[in-house]
Amino acid sequence: MKAIVSDKLYDTKTSEVIFEQQPYEILYRTEKGNWFWSHPFQPFVEPINEEQAKGIISRYCPVERYIEVFGEVEEA
Repeated sequence: MKAIVSDKLYDTKTSEVIFEQQPYEILYRTEKGNWFWSHPFQPFVEPINEEQAKGIISRYCPVERYIEVFGEVEEA
């Protein structure tokens, strides 16, 4: 699916799937590093910023996935 939001093209076929909350929403990262949600059964795209993406991934994914996507983090 392709959608234009705020003069930017978001394409689910060329973006990387980062997280799937099946069957409801999928979190993508574009080749240029932009983030967006999409729904496989409804034609919508919701751009989000990197901080929002970090929050989603840290909440719903294993620590290893967070590090894979964003790199190593400082230990507390």
